Amino acid sequence: MLVVIEILGSLAEVNPEIAVGAVHAFLSFPVRMIPIDERAVETAAGIAFETRVTYDSVHAAAMARANVPTIITEDLEHWGKIRKNWSRVREKTGIELEEIEVVRPTEYQKWKNKQ
Repeated sequence: MLVVIEILGSLAEVNPEIAVGAVHAFLSFPVRMIPIDERAVETAAGIAFETRVTYDSVHAAAMARANVPTIITEDLEHWGKIRKNWSRVREKTGIELEEIEVVRPTEYQKWKNKQ
């Protein structure tokens, strides 16, 4: 659900009508939503403490919970910090997800072809 909130928030600043359309389009995809509950927020707090990355730590906690190892993002600064510190995060939080891979949207097709 966080992705939908980000789509709405960022696009609404530019054009609220486009934002609404983008939200409807996103929700029309067969997307599996990962619940963000108290446990996920506690895990996110541990990730944030170890990486000094706040909001994206919630995404990382959701990824870990669902065993999703790859994030597609342009936010290389924050995700670079998370990725760089992931082994320490795992040690301190008990997360089982081995690694996080960061893929830029412009590199997705190339990455997908390697899979």
